[in-house]
Amino acid sequence: MMIVLGITGGSGCGKTAVCEHLMDLGIDVIDTDKVARMIVSPKMPALFEIEDEFGSAYLNEDGTLNRKKLGELVFSDPDKLLALNKITHKYITQYVLEYIKNCENDMVAIDGAVLLESEIATICDYIIFTEIIVELKSHYYEEDLHYIIATFCYNSKSLCSERSFRNEF
Repeated sequence: MMIVLGITGGSGCGKTAVCEHLMDLGIDVIDTDKVARMIVSPKMPALFEIEDEFGSAYLNEDGTLNRKKLGELVFSDPDKLLALNKITHKYITQYVLEYIKNCENDMVAIDGAVLLESEIATICDYIIFTEIIVELKSHYYEEDLHYIIATFCYNSKSLCSERSFRNEF
């Protein structure tokens, strides 16, 4: 039976370090940031939908997405951000589901900063929230997991029992 882990947390809080550790253990990791970039490549359906929703002004001359310009728009208007997420999240979720379906391992991890804001959280058996002790952040290196605090949630379908622990990989 496949076990699906969700890894989430803020920027610079140890998601990548936790995922690298999981990969060292032989667990497949899906990086949703990379998937998000892939699904908006030229000639991909998500990019066509983005163009339909926001206009061709948000594409570069070579047909690629002008991420900076679109970012300025969506991060200044919550309704535009919702519209963008509605487009991209369905394609990211579709990719993740297909990956899991074809995965030969018994466990897969999904690295996603906005995991809980998407449908992907509902397919996770467990979710690990990473954060870092602020006072120690300046001393943090991705190879050093001792400062990462991970809150491990059982049964993500109900989004968490109140069980957390300091993760000292």
